Amino acid sequence: MAYVDANFDEFNELVGGVNVSREGNRPTNIAEWVANGWLTWDVTPDWQWNFGARYVGDRFLDTANLIIIPEYAVFDTQLSWKLNRHATLTARVKNLSDELYAEFGNGGNNPLFILREPRTFQVEAKFNF
Repeated sequence: MAYVDANFDEFNELVGGVNVSREGNRPTNIAEWVANGWLTWDVTPDWQWNFGARYVGDRFLDTANLIIIPEYAVFDTQLSWKLNRHATLTARVKNLSDELYAEFGNGGNNPLFILREPRTFQVEAKFNF
């Protein structure tokens, strides 16, 4: 978990031909609070289950701090089976709650949000030689 107290000490922006101070405003895409963590359970020597969570608080899209990118929390899980010392199979679900969220945004005349994947299922086969 992290708390970030970021703001502009001195920053002027040209808006419509006028110099506007953004002093004290939070920089774009910087959340005050972020957190992430993973739990791992070795069910047996051959089976392992993982559960992860990440949270990102509200962020501003613009330097004027008028447009907010909403907070989000995303949860992932996976189950791995070690077939032998050379092979492991993993089934994974990302974004369990199918959260629609913007990971990044860019302000300006044409605001842009980068949306992340919906609920995603993956299967992985890993071979070590």
